[in-house]
This record gives sequence, structure tokens and C-alpha cells, in this order.
Amino acid sequence: MDRVIGLIDMDCFYAQVEQRERPELWDTPVAVVQHAREGAPGGIIAVSYEARKFGVKRGMMIPEAKTKCPELNVCFVPQGEHIDKADIQKYRDASAEVFDVLNAFDDRIIVERASVDEAFLDLTDLVDQKVIDVGPVVLLQNLTSGVSTELPTTHLADGTDKGNDEYDREENLRNWLSTSCSKEISHTMGELAMIPLEAIERRFESHAQWIHRLAKGIDDEPMDRRPVKGIVETIGY
Repeated sequence: MDRVIGLIDMDCFYAQVEQRERPELWDTPVAVVQHAREGAPGGIIAVSYEARKFGVKRGMMIPEAKTKCPELNVCFVPQGEHIDKADIQKYRDASAEVFDVLNAFDDRIIVERASVDEAFLDLTDLVDQKVIDVGPVVLLQNLTSGVSTELPTTHLADGTDKGNDEYDREENLRNWLSTSCSKEISHTMGELAMIPLEAIERRFESHAQWIHRLAKGIDDEPMDRRPVKGIVETIGY
């Protein structure tokens, strides 16, 4: 039996955390900004779907975003103990709540943390069952899920259709790799998949087998309930 791999992506995660903290912000345009050097506001790091409709994007500065969306609600990441550090603890806490729910579904589901707002789920042992009711507690309103038999194509399926949705592109995977994704990369994965393994081995040696299989959307690396071993914080200027 093929594996069944799912990907949970918490949409505009930082913005949703702010909306949950201040319920009056639900269904309103929200942007989250992290401080920059000397405490001055930096660029936008998260944008709610309501704000995206006005053309607000990550990386924009507040004045430009306000020009596009005058009603934009701007939330700031709390400043840490030191002026050059951000305090992202509340986002970590919100992430932990979601992962607690995912891990509580069923012991047969392997949950592998990919980032603060993403998780891979190995659903193979639970493919004939469906979890319907999580409970009355509102964690986050929007998330996107992708389903595939392989880790890389799960992420591709998830990325094609954002917005509190679920998506499965397995049936037309090879055609999509050869056509649609050409808009995102200079050469398609389909073209790479057509290159003989021997040619890839001449260039990449030990990694050739992995590259060749990945180009075909194949990655049978087993998933693991790996614990968090480290935390990294960065601030870009």
C-alpha cells in the first residue's frame, strides 16, 4: 500500500495568532510587523487574507501598506529583553497548542514538525478513518492541507491552493511538474526527470539517486516524531 502523507500549513500564522488574541480583528485586514534596528518598525512578516486582497504583501513597510489598505490593523511582535531581540514566545505557544491537537488525534498518526506553522502527517495507518470533531476550542481559523504519497509532492499540493482548503494533485502530478511549475522555476522538474540517472551521477555523484527520484516526486524517507533539538531566532534588516 502507498503511504498517505499529509501537510498541515497554518495560514498567515502570526496574523492569526494576533487575531485570536484580539477577537475584534477576525475578518479584518491585519499585518504583523517585527521591530528592526534600534526598535524602529521593520517590514511586514505576516499578512491576513483580508489584507492580501488590497495588495498588502510581506516585506512591505507600513506606509506603503497603509497606502494600499488604509484600514489595515498593524500588530507588532513584542520586543524581547534586549532591544535587538524579538519575543516570539506567544507564537511558539500557539504553535504548541496546534501540535498538541495534532498529536492527540491518534497514536497511529506520525506527526513530524516542519516549522512553527507546518507539520507533516503520516496517515498511512489511519487512511480509512477520518477525524471530524476537534472540540469547541478555537485555535486558528484557517489552515491548508495537502495530501500525497510522498513528502515533496505533499508540499506542492499544499502550495497550489491556499486559503482554508484541502488539495490533492496526485492524479496529474507528472503533467503538473512538466507544465505549471515552470512559472515558479526556470526549468521544470519534468525536464529534470527526463535526464538519465547516469548523466546526473556524473554531476552530483552521491546525491544523484535522491535528485533523480525527487524529480519524479518520489521520496520514501520514513517520517519520524523528531523532538525539537534547537531554536533559532533571526532578524533581517
